[in-house]
Amino acid sequence: MHISRRAVIILAYILVFWVMLPISLVLAARWLDGALPWTISPTPWGWAIAAAGALLLGSGITMLFVEGKGWPITALPPPRLARSGPYRWMRHPIYVGAWGLVCGLSAALGSPAGVLVLGPGFLAGWVTYARLEERGLLRRFGPDYRRYQAAVGLLPRVPWRWGVQLGLGLGWPLSRRGPRLASGPVVVVANHACYLDPFFLIATARRRLSFLTTAEAFRGRWLARLLRWAGMIPLRRYRDDRTAVRELLAALSAGEAVGIFVETERSWTGAYQGCVDKVARLLARLPVDVVPVGLTGSFACGPRFAERLRRGPVQVHWGAPLRVHGLDPAAVKTRIDDAIRALVDEDRQQQVSLDANDQARLGRVVWACPGCGASAEAAGPSWPCPGCGRPATLGPGDTLAAACAASHATAAVDAHGLTVEGVHIFEECAAGIAPLTPRGRGGLRLGPTGLELGDRHLALSDVRSVTTERADTLQLGLRRGRMVQARFPDPAVGSVWRVQRAIEHARQMAGPAGPDVPTRETEHGR
Repeated sequence: MHISRRAVIILAYILVFWVMLPISLVLAARWLDGALPWTISPTPWGWAIAAAGALLLGSGITMLFVEGKGWPITALPPPRLARSGPYRWMRHPIYVGAWGLVCGLSAALGSPAGVLVLGPGFLAGWVTYARLEERGLLRRFGPDYRRYQAAVGLLPRVPWRWGVQLGLGLGWPLSRRGPRLASGPVVVVANHACYLDPFFLIATARRRLSFLTTAEAFRGRWLARLLRWAGMIPLRRYRDDRTAVRELLAALSAGEAVGIFVETERSWTGAYQGCVDKVARLLARLPVDVVPVGLTGSFACGPRFAERLRRGPVQVHWGAPLRVHGLDPAAVKTRIDDAIRALVDEDRQQQVSLDANDQARLGRVVWACPGCGASAEAAGPSWPCPGCGRPATLGPGDTLAAACAASHATAAVDAHGLTVEGVHIFEECAAGIAPLTPRGRGGLRLGPTGLELGDRHLALSDVRSVTTERADTLQLGLRRGRMVQARFPDPAVGSVWRVQRAIEHARQMAGPAGPDVPTRETEHGR
């Protein structure tokens, strides 16, 4: 019964799409040719277009059978996703080939109806049908097909990296050093100090490269679509995001290159912060090469305290591949850190010009006098310093090594507590990447009994992670995959980095937290 049902479906599909549809198009074209007042001279170029369409159609059917292990029958979809041959350049080569065949024959035979009516109509028809068909492909293949959609268009399109190269070339001259990135699955690891760092790497990778990207960027509908189209993978950094890991594994299994900024967030001072432990554990389990990259000059283009991006030269130094699979995570961390530091000119990377930068925003990274470490207001030190009399030397034309200036300010952590007033508070549930729930405006108070955020008390043992977004937002990952977020709307409110360091220090003093209890979503990655 199963065989006869399958045979009936195949015969019906052949009858409708390969017999009745072509005959209907021919009859409709002949009738319209007599009804329309226009004439078109036959052109020999039409035969070339028709031949190219037939070749594309045939190669699409062949590859669908060879790689997909099936036939182009919607009711009996192939069990595997075809990516080779013409499927590397377009998602529906069979439909495109049939469209080219119709248009080519119409031009070759001088049919005005075929060129002016049936060609555009057939285009609209197959695009609409393909969109409907892709809903089933998404249900069938899940993240694999979503990433394939991001990488390959309905029609051949200009590679994403070409557009990035053109855009960056207008203001950020790039110099590239090091070997070419090999084909096949690979993880690219790099230092991170600027919003533009992913684009600097994409422009110099010389192949398609996507990234694990903070989930905050995916909360906006249109930006999320753009990032998905570019192949980016949303990562909720405030929790163990198994969904993101699954997408990463799917991308590598498809032979793609994926980038990871091993510091997990942008450096506040330009200095390389080192690979975090959870990234080292992940890399130790991936059976692919890891390619280190060092970015120099990017911090000056967009330091975290700045309000706008700046133009400037950036050097992207690609290193030799590393094999870290199976190593102890501590050894992986050491090898990654040594490799990236060898590729970065750290002295140059930490230098940032103060010309046209709002110096009031320096309070984001310097909240005490760089000379004597004297405590200052939340918005940063005042000049001259009331403690040591340091003059206001940070004027136009000066260059600040932010890491050196911040060293005194960050040496003494606010161990006895910290209070910040006027922060906006939001909260997110464990599932999905949806708009945050506003909780109003209040104060943030860190004390010996825990953390007060508005009217909510959080024990330090409830806080699983402390991360920052942009230059004004603190994210606290809580038990069961939840997150609460505090936004500092103005530099005068205080330094997000200062609060982050104070909470991390308090958590270390309080000792290790107990085991978390995963939610259904965190267990299954749904």
